[in-house]
Amino acid sequence: VLEGSSFGPDEIASVIRSVVSNKAPLSATVNGQGVFNTGGGEVAVWAAVDCPGLAELHVELIDALHRVEAPHSRQHGFTAHSTVALQPADAPVPTVPSGMAWAVDSVELWWEELEPLVIPFDQGS
Repeated sequence: VLEGSSFGPDEIASVIRSVVSNKAPLSATVNGQGVFNTGGGEVAVWAAVDCPGLAELHVELIDALHRVEAPHSRQHGFTAHSTVALQPADAPVPTVPSGMAWAVDSVELWWEELEPLVIPFDQGS
């Protein structure tokens, strides 16, 4: 349960399910990559993702959390990406194949020490 809140992972998962209950899979494609310094001598390698509909899904999820007054952050925008590696800054940077494609058909809820909960889209019509 979030501090000062009655919302725990089950309640948040229910909100997510309400949003994805009629979603069809989205098509995602890698269209670049980047690296940023995370501090402590490490870098994060990330792949830029082009996924029509993903930014709108993000807004739907945040709005749904807001409507039920579930704690959530609006501190930063959303940039579709996939973290590829967290590695020492002096290690060779792996190359992510541009054009690699996959279907986005679920949302993962990560909650502290718990195993990630995969919430599948219900494949909409």
